[in-house]
Amino acid sequence: METNENSYLTGFYEKPITNFNVSMGIYMANKKILDFIPMNQSFGFDHLMLELIKQNQKVNVKTFDGYWLDIGRPDDYERAINEFDKIFTQ
Repeated sequence: METNENSYLTGFYEKPITNFNVSMGIYMANKKILDFIPMNQSFGFDHLMLELIKQNQKVNVKTFDGYWLDIGRPDDYERAINEFDKIFTQ
């Protein structure tokens, strides 16, 4: 649902489908990115990308429209193994 500043309903979407791009795959980087990574502190890939955007650095993205499955949790990894077997052992 969407509402306005007075809490009145302005939009209603039953079971909307949401699509969004995710970061996945293989990353290639120029060693110049090391200049943006602080020493001796935790600094993840997401932090690096946000810092590069903040510093107006160009980050080239290649999109992929094929099958993708997150394997960040054990149950996701198990699902990936099962789906791989179904797709590639037929």
